[in-house]
Amino acid sequence: MRTWLLRSAALVTAAGAALVAGAVPASSGGGDVTTLHPVLTGAAERPGPGDADGRGAFAAVVRGDTLCYTLVAVRIEPATAAHIHIAPPTDPGPIVIGLATPDPVSHGCITAVPDGQNTTSTLTESELAALLADPGAFYVNVHNASFQPGAIRGQLR
Repeated sequence: MRTWLLRSAALVTAAGAALVAGAVPASSGGGDVTTLHPVLTGAAERPGPGDADGRGAFAAVVRGDTLCYTLVAVRIEPATAAHIHIAPPTDPGPIVIGLATPDPVSHGCITAVPDGQNTTSTLTESELAALLADPGAFYVNVHNASFQPGAIRGQLR
């Protein structure tokens, strides 16, 4: 299992690096790049239980006001949703942003919008600033029919 996780994390991190090279719009401004790359497991789900067999990896690259990501979810029933939430590792928390549902892979780029224009499909400038200031306060999880609260989860780092 550990080998699979290491390979998946390396693959997703490489995909994230490719996003920086080609997909992050020049209009996103700023040269600073931040990467986020948690491994997702059923054991990390809160309040749990998550899918004990499920595994996943997430890689995100933030440059300026744009977050680009790749999400992989395997060994779970078909995913029905994926999100970034805000909460410490011990608790569930509210959705901050919706992500494309992995089948078993998804990817996309999200550009932050001005505060006051938030929905679950957008990311505000203040939410992006909070995520960059304290990534560990956020997590990614993937949901499916059998594990509606979440099948797999990984705290950002």
